[in-house]
Amino acid sequence: MQHFLVENNLSNSSDCIIIGVFDNQTYHPKCLTESEELLTIYYKRLNSKENHNDYIWHADIKQNFILFKLGNESACTADSLNNSLKKILHLIKENNFNSITLSLPPCNNISSDVQLRTSYLCLESNFYQFQRYKTADKTHTLQKIYYDIAANSHLITETAAVWSGMHLCLDLANTPANDCTPIDLEQAAQQLATEMGLSFKALNEEQMRAIGMNTLLAVGQGSANPPRLIELHFNNGGNDKPLIIIGKGITFDSGGICLKPADPMFEMKYDMCGAASVLGVMKTIALLKLPVNVIGIIACAENMPGSKATRPGDVVTSHLGKTVEIINTDAEGRLVLADAISYAQQYNPEAIVDIATLTGAIIIALGKVYTGMMSNNHQLAQSILNAGTLANDKVWQLPLDNEYKDALTSPVADLANATLTREAGSITAAHFLQEFAKDTPWAHLDIAGTAWISGKNRHATARPVGLLVEWIRHYNYEKN
Repeated sequence: MQHFLVENNLSNSSDCIIIGVFDNQTYHPKCLTESEELLTIYYKRLNSKENHNDYIWHADIKQNFILFKLGNESACTADSLNNSLKKILHLIKENNFNSITLSLPPCNNISSDVQLRTSYLCLESNFYQFQRYKTADKTHTLQKIYYDIAANSHLITETAAVWSGMHLCLDLANTPANDCTPIDLEQAAQQLATEMGLSFKALNEEQMRAIGMNTLLAVGQGSANPPRLIELHFNNGGNDKPLIIIGKGITFDSGGICLKPADPMFEMKYDMCGAASVLGVMKTIALLKLPVNVIGIIACAENMPGSKATRPGDVVTSHLGKTVEIINTDAEGRLVLADAISYAQQYNPEAIVDIATLTGAIIIALGKVYTGMMSNNHQLAQSILNAGTLANDKVWQLPLDNEYKDALTSPVADLANATLTREAGSITAAHFLQEFAKDTPWAHLDIAGTAWISGKNRHATARPVGLLVEWIRHYNYEKN
């Protein structure tokens, strides 16, 4: 879709004018200033008996109107604006509008820039369609959106870059596992590198084995599709230490020998959403030309119960040199991330953030609303929480007290990859990863609850692409 800021009267240039209104306030939209007739219709509908509803729909041969409620101005947030917009999306879709004008009143609680960014991403994400495998084209008709919002003009370009990264993340995450193997992700990363001018590198099985990445290899050895470790480098920050983002790229997770139940297994194509988000972030920061050095690392494998699959009870030696007893082959994400985090230390990073659909326990704890975050560094953790606020992508920090570490002890190895109880599953998983981060500022984002929506209309969400872009954009400034 194309997005424009209203610079003059565009009331007759779109199929429908959509106006947000606060309770007990009269807002005079700029897009109506040159038409007394439209202003009359607007005020008539605003004062109609339907005013108690969430929205007022006015269809007319001359002009279509939607007036939708924003609630009380003092309670307005980016989240509430997003929710209010969602309530009227069906009207836009059902009427097959080709273009709309969205007008929002000034708000003391959230800036016009936030209003624009929130509206842009809400409309794009809710009109996104993944139709690669559809034989009948059902593409929506909406092509142009005009914003009557007093925002800075550069926000259109910046938000377009964020959406471009989110769109890439969505396309990759929604692709079924037969067309999104580790090799396919390698090719997608290489193509992105070519398009965006990034440096690209990928390690195959032999190269990983030569440097001792045995925990990653252990996950993929039961599959006919070989694992990969993929790197993308964006260098635009001079001599600054790089920020490193590491994505879990399990392109399909059967659970391995510890086989998952059949019912939810078809959604395990989404177990590479961390990897997809890394590629999305790398695309966005390249488009924005941010003055930073960032390395994106993707640890890719397919976890299958083949004849060569890792067995429960096997012991492997990690890239760091620590030995790991594999108690549960379905606790595979932490194994691929462990080697990737250890491998990343060679670049002397400023900070490392890993992103993973890691534990079902985080869904029990936080549902689909918050991403779980654990960190060994207060400043890094706070910067991620701040970025979540800026991106309207909620994050909740969980503790990493040392009392939780005892659950990972093993009588035969340095660490066990899983615990023997269900207690604090997300926290103990993060503790496992922390062992490989050592003293580097590190944070872990568990997106198992937020990376996709389950059910009949299942789809990826592209969280936390926007959050990570905001974190990268602001981290060095906050640190200094």
